[in-house]
Amino acid sequence: MDSEKSPLIVELLTYVVAFFSSIIIASVILHLWAADLAVPFSYSGDVNSIGLWIKSVIDEGWYFHNSQVGMPFGLDMLDFPFNATFEFLIIKCVALFSSDYAVILNIVYLASFPLTTLTSVFVFRQLKISRTIAVFGGLLYTFIPYHFLRGEDHFLFSQYYLLPLVILVTIWIAGNEDLLGKGRNMPNWKIIISVFTCILIGLTTVYYTYFSCFFLLVGGCYTFFVYHQKRNFFTAISFIVIATVIMFLCLTPALIHQLEYGPNPTAWQRTPGDAEIYGLKIIQLLLPIHDHFIPTFAAASDNYQQYAPLVNENATSSLGLLGSIGFLLLLWGLLIGKLPFAGIFGTEIRSEFQSLFIKLSVLNISAVLLATIGGFGAIIAYVFPYIRGYNRISVFISFFSILAFMIYLQIISDKYGHRKHLTAIFLIVIVSLLIFGIQDMSNSHYVPAYDAIKAEYHSDDNFVRQIESHLPEGAMVFQLPYMQFLGGGLPNKIFYYDPLKPYLHSRFLRWSYGTMIDRSGDLWQREISQRPLDSLAESLSYSGFSGIWIDTFGYKNPEEVVARLKLILGTEPISSENGRYVFFDMRQYNKKLREHLTDQEFLKKQYLTLNPIIPRWGQGFSVFESDPDNNWRWASSSGTVFFDNPTPENRVILINTTIRTGWSENANVTIQSSEFSDTLAVNNLGTLYERKIIVPPGSYSVTFHCDAARVPVSDPRNLVFRMDNFKTLEIM
Repeated sequence: MDSEKSPLIVELLTYVVAFFSSIIIASVILHLWAADLAVPFSYSGDVNSIGLWIKSVIDEGWYFHNSQVGMPFGLDMLDFPFNATFEFLIIKCVALFSSDYAVILNIVYLASFPLTTLTSVFVFRQLKISRTIAVFGGLLYTFIPYHFLRGEDHFLFSQYYLLPLVILVTIWIAGNEDLLGKGRNMPNWKIIISVFTCILIGLTTVYYTYFSCFFLLVGGCYTFFVYHQKRNFFTAISFIVIATVIMFLCLTPALIHQLEYGPNPTAWQRTPGDAEIYGLKIIQLLLPIHDHFIPTFAAASDNYQQYAPLVNENATSSLGLLGSIGFLLLLWGLLIGKLPFAGIFGTEIRSEFQSLFIKLSVLNISAVLLATIGGFGAIIAYVFPYIRGYNRISVFISFFSILAFMIYLQIISDKYGHRKHLTAIFLIVIVSLLIFGIQDMSNSHYVPAYDAIKAEYHSDDNFVRQIESHLPEGAMVFQLPYMQFLGGGLPNKIFYYDPLKPYLHSRFLRWSYGTMIDRSGDLWQREISQRPLDSLAESLSYSGFSGIWIDTFGYKNPEEVVARLKLILGTEPISSENGRYVFFDMRQYNKKLREHLTDQEFLKKQYLTLNPIIPRWGQGFSVFESDPDNNWRWASSSGTVFFDNPTPENRVILINTTIRTGWSENANVTIQSSEFSDTLAVNNLGTLYERKIIVPPGSYSVTFHCDAARVPVSDPRNLVFRMDNFKTLEIM
């Protein structure tokens, strides 16, 4: 349809057309004319953790540490070893022009659309696809459902514009041509692109690094067994080493941190069963998107999503109708060992397309075998459970499938495109297919609720500004109710990462939420927040807090909490415009409390408050879980709790908990330490246990052993007994 030896200017115009087409289509789908770039497109859930990391880059220089959240100890992200070096380098560059995290988030997210189009078109052109069809495929791949459903919430996964380059390198590896160019003195341009791609993919999210290395390995094995190409096989291994080494270099600070402070399994809690839960489902690749514009398609999809088991983020993997056709053709081609329906096109099919199609078939089936529920990924998870979202490989499968569909378009173009009277018709067909393909993969839910988000965002912003007008720079604000960062239960109506919202609007205040789960700061906050409100207020005062922020969504009866704090603090609170948040200024309360203490007394209380006896859960106990009314930890048949006393004196605490099993029959629980041994009968109704303990300086351990049978539930953990609402109270 167009000359493959096109002048440079025409080639550049191809990319210009692709670039602006991508921007226009994204604008139409997202209704960008209604957007305010100073307001994030999403303002609930994971996107707020993305906002935290972006604002950390702005305020702190990088995302590893933040001294404005997790007060009074701060946040250290090195317990959560994720890699996003490439993305945050881009963010750091954009931050040179704006200090507004929402503006930066929106700009980088929107930039992912034309960037994906450009890299895709480049790859298709390298694979001898004509310009028109290359632009068609680049745009189709850019607007797959995955891009929108990941969106800003899963920001790192929506930045997938490097993946087409990885697939190109894999296809080169899988070929019969020696990629290194045996006998050449200088590396050729393919090697330069390949090495550069491997370096970049090592700088991006671990998932994309992992999947990319997998496909490079598949490509290397393919060329070794099919073409007996040893050099390409070892080249593939070299590329894998490059990407892996870069990745581990990026993770080095986290690895050093864990060697120094010990691992924090709660921060990165993964089990082998997660690979099944978040695995790939072929039916979800082929099903239409939710709320499809064709009612019959919408009903089929919605019925499955509503009633089928294990439907979660894997619902983002739909290929669309054109992608599904390509996917099925790849499976068929693998079975028959050649391009399906090749006979229809006679002998005019270029050999490179025959070869490319088979390679795509192998890569496609490899992806399915690795990622499907019960596939090889589930086996790998028993050795390496940290990769669990295998459904995320669908972004690669989408590329394979769209490219397979494009090969057929290219074959048709090669056969009939030289006939001038058919050129216009073919162009109309391509444009029509593009419009249908994008419409098939889009729905109105992709449009953010701009007005509602803006109203909530501005309400929160105004409230934080109001608080900042009262408090001095650097003042600390304690947030209630307590909620764990990176895990734990959701108090009442609060959603994940909601407590980050005040920080996202703050210029100079410091906030309590955001300390690393199960580290000393988190344990301190958990212990403090369980105290009665009068004791809590005193503890916060001794710890240097100047205010209390209450999210009323976290309580069934928030009015009672607010009324009680009004009496304790002796001050009237202020409320946000939407009524969700309440703030108490503690400074007058702090002043009165300080007046009754000598300097020595105050310093002692401050020291004891900041260094309480905190339980540290050892081997045998599982993660902290909660609902609006209770919290608990499950344990296997035996578990140890450590009480750390950082002071040089003996301290006395009272522990209080309810112990229960999963059975109506009684079982025995033995509680032992170096100083005492208790036994009590427990069942599924629960038995209250209280014990006064003298904790010497250093670490003091108490072991709980239960002779009950394991609870018969579909949970990979060994659940025997659990401890509910575990509390410690220091007796002065």
